Amino acid sequence: MKILLATYDLCPPWDSGHKVYGKGLLDSIKMIEDVDITTVKSLNNGTNLLEDRYDYVHVVLAGSEPLTKALRTFKKARVIKHILTPSIGYRSSVSTKIYYAIVQMVQSRLIRCFSSDFVANSYFMNADLIIPPPIDTTVFVGSPKVEEDEIISILENCSVKVGVGNIKGNSNSLILFSGPLTADRFPYQIVLRAISNTRSKILIIGRTSNNGPGQEKVQEIINYARKLNIENRVTIVLKSLSEEEKVKLINYCDAVIQPFAKYTQQFVAVDPPFFLLESMACGKPVITSKTYSFEHLITNGSNGYAIDWKNPGELDIAITDCVANRQMAAAARTTITQNFSLQHVSKKLKGIYNDYQ
Repeated sequence: MKILLATYDLCPPWDSGHKVYGKGLLDSIKMIEDVDITTVKSLNNGTNLLEDRYDYVHVVLAGSEPLTKALRTFKKARVIKHILTPSIGYRSSVSTKIYYAIVQMVQSRLIRCFSSDFVANSYFMNADLIIPPPIDTTVFVGSPKVEEDEIISILENCSVKVGVGNIKGNSNSLILFSGPLTADRFPYQIVLRAISNTRSKILIIGRTSNNGPGQEKVQEIINYARKLNIENRVTIVLKSLSEEEKVKLINYCDAVIQPFAKYTQQFVAVDPPFFLLESMACGKPVITSKTYSFEHLITNGSNGYAIDWKNPGELDIAITDCVANRQMAAAARTTITQNFSLQHVSKKLKGIYNDYQ
């Protein structure tokens, strides 16, 4: 069986959900026997590809243009379009639904698949096929206690950093956030007010890619922490993490937060987001919001918490339980191994290939 994967750069930095998804999809496909797979970063006319060479063409590249080119170029292949991010509004939902309805009327070779039920529902479409974000559970795994010096070294190795020394010494708990410092992904005022009602410290790793907020936002966050009198419990750095650094940071912290807001996103995330899934694979309960697909993925008190960040007491309860309940850590990892591992995704892909032969 010959397969083409049209996706983004398959090399670090892994600073985009679409890039990470393409990497995981490639690894999952390679697990299937008797498969010959080729990857490309573009489907432009200059690409030297034989139109009758492939049985299946996976399109991870976002937008309608790559899909249109795939259907026109590979006239004998079934084209699998991966839809990974939810709609950003009603107009987007309706136009996307109409577009795919028209394409499928004239191109029966198109196979739509979604990363979650939530993504499909956001476009008013049925989630007939779900290919979730693939997680390498041999890389993202719990490890023995990470040394403080290792973490300090990672945090010091960046140009923008504030309060690195705050993570030193004993604390009730240390929680981790990693992602864009935008209002939709890290509503810092709400988060820091919630932190102020706990005894926890927070480590904030701001993403530096995609022209996200930079040093001015860091100072804004620190000023607000100072206003709440919790500046000595807040550490912020701007840094693109390697996989190795990410695993160490996740394992060093007691819990991971993903405080997504519900309003229009500046950086639309793959759903469910990779950092959330990678953290759970490492056996870290995630404390997130009651939005996206989180309410279906997270069972409060079992594998994490989906909370109302505006309720002052909910974060304190969630952190306390996440730190004390070892069974929750095991359940978080089991959620990933059973539903998002490379092996699980590989089996789902093999099922699709068998169904459409």
